[in-house]
Amino acid sequence: MARSRMIRPEFFDDEKLSECSMSARLLFISLWVNSDDYGVVKGNPKWLKAQAFPYDDITLQHVTNDLESLNSINCIIPFQSNGESFYYIRNWSKYQKVNRPSTTNRNPSPPPEITLETDGDNDDSRNTHGGLIDETETETETETETETNTLSRKSASKASDKKPSNGKLSKIQQQHFERFWQSYPKKKSKGQALTAWFKIKPNEQLVAKILATIKQAMTSEDWTKQNGKYIPHPATWLNAMGWEDDYSKPAVKPYSDKTARTIANLKTWMGEEDEKQAVIQ
Repeated sequence: MARSRMIRPEFFDDEKLSECSMSARLLFISLWVNSDDYGVVKGNPKWLKAQAFPYDDITLQHVTNDLESLNSINCIIPFQSNGESFYYIRNWSKYQKVNRPSTTNRNPSPPPEITLETDGDNDDSRNTHGGLIDETETETETETETETNTLSRKSASKASDKKPSNGKLSKIQQQHFERFWQSYPKKKSKGQALTAWFKIKPNEQLVAKILATIKQAMTSEDWTKQNGKYIPHPATWLNAMGWEDDYSKPAVKPYSDKTARTIANLKTWMGEEDEKQAVIQ
């Protein structure tokens, strides 16, 4: 369902949007209106054409070209979810203050690397996202709501001093960390490891490399000698980018108990034979 959103005057003299056609600018406004409260909108050009230009003689190819134009200036970011196309409106959470965002009427979340990278941008240039504002931002809070929100912000600030902030981390990223934690042989100081992991914010490709390196390291000489005494703590390993180390040298495999007894018996027997030969001589 579309939402009513207000447009600020700055939208119309935005330098980046001036590179796009008039229809692309109108389409961009339509994306904001038809997005969910988290900045995600359906990416089907046919559906978007029906929402933005219901009475205009505009071709589907024209709408597709406008979407590519908006993508080229980094206003929107395409992604796929369950075989369907969606767009994430760049820097949505940075510029949109939606009170009580809906938890039911929402589209799939974009990949974590998209929201983490774009929402953390510090773009000094003029940005179209400041031109649109959710009407709920202008709602007047009651005195009780204001007091409650103030206390909540203070509590959140105190909590952030004690543990790493992971408010923007998706369930997928937390699952990646748990995969790392279960794979790492020395489970020490999980909180510090969590902090180190959040600093890295590895994507899917880097997670796969980290897990593969751990698997190789577990057979190396450094990690197997003295029952793993020299395996670094997980936070230390992450901060040192341990996945870039070389663990190609395998550990020297010790003899089995049976083989060791055989060698000991053989040495004993050979020693007795040497004594016999000495007596004969």
